[in-house]
Amino acid sequence: MNPFEYANAVVTDIYLERMAKMLDKTYQSATRVYLNEIAAERNQQDTKWGEQNHSKEKWMAILMEEVGEVARAVLDDEPRDYRKELIQVAAVAVVMLECELRNQMKTPADTLGPLLLRVRAHADPMAYGNYKDGWYEGIDAVRKALRKM
Repeated sequence: MNPFEYANAVVTDIYLERMAKMLDKTYQSATRVYLNEIAAERNQQDTKWGEQNHSKEKWMAILMEEVGEVARAVLDDEPRDYRKELIQVAAVAVVMLECELRNQMKTPADTLGPLLLRVRAHADPMAYGNYKDGWYEGIDAVRKALRKM
């Protein structure tokens, strides 16, 4: 390899490395933009309809209707509508999760206790006993404590 080819290879390597870093930052920025757009859509939904508490079946119908609008945007070759509809699909998925969480919060303490224990145990496993068969020992103690509340 002559000096010119070597210099060209080094410059190309540096350029490719910089481009890779730039793309990584671009994708991270794009993710933030999309998440902000989804949050804004969720706020618009709450303003328009208020808190929604539908059955899982009704939620699936709403979600599939939104997915159908994405399909229509693809068939009509409408890039703006495609993006807008994808944001709405994501926002509907988020509100479905929010509804599920609200429903879980309405469950009896006996059902909610193990769920809370799992969440807490994943945050700090050493504080909640030994892991056994997908459950942490000490669940009975948590159930008793929740019943007393």
